[in-house]
Amino acid sequence: MRPGQSAPRTQRRQYFDHLAKDWIDELSEEDEFFLNTMLHLIETPPELGKRVLDIGCGTGVLFPFFEEWDMVALDFSSEMLSRARKRGARHIVEYVHADAHRLPFLGDSFARVVMMSVFPHFDDPSAVLQEIYRVLRPKGITALIHLKDIKTVNDIHAKIGGAVGNDQLPEIDDLKSIMHSAGFEVCHAEFENRVALICRKPAA
Repeated sequence: MRPGQSAPRTQRRQYFDHLAKDWIDELSEEDEFFLNTMLHLIETPPELGKRVLDIGCGTGVLFPFFEEWDMVALDFSSEMLSRARKRGARHIVEYVHADAHRLPFLGDSFARVVMMSVFPHFDDPSAVLQEIYRVLRPKGITALIHLKDIKTVNDIHAKIGGAVGNDQLPEIDDLKSIMHSAGFEVCHAEFENRVALICRKPAA
């Protein structure tokens, strides 16, 4: 695999299927505080409903933060999704084994879409954001979150190598530009020790 070239999607899926077997979700108190703070910022109007999509849900680390919501959990790794199911979270209304590049939902289906620790693994981030824009309701919110800063995320992937060795999180200005190009308005950006980019789909 050449430098800068992403691994084939099948290879990446196999990597996460294998990783799921021993995956442990560990959040520090600082991580939990950060998530609660950021997720508080993605308030949406009541008329948009209580349906939220968790893209790249993994084993369900975000589930406890949305207990008052009807959450749809989506992952392209069947093993990660299987681990998520075993949490037995009652507010998960659907588990979806699918690729974020082609979301199997009607347009204007969700009030919120969250992506945590998944953005670097998309083959075509712009295509994924176009899909998110499509399934979000007007005035809906999407949040891109990482619990490490950009450099640390990229260094970790490069050190692991293989299927995720070239999966890089874009720099701040590039992330904002990608969001703007997809039609989103940036509402909040935080990039110091962790990453949070919260964006709104404009009103119709």
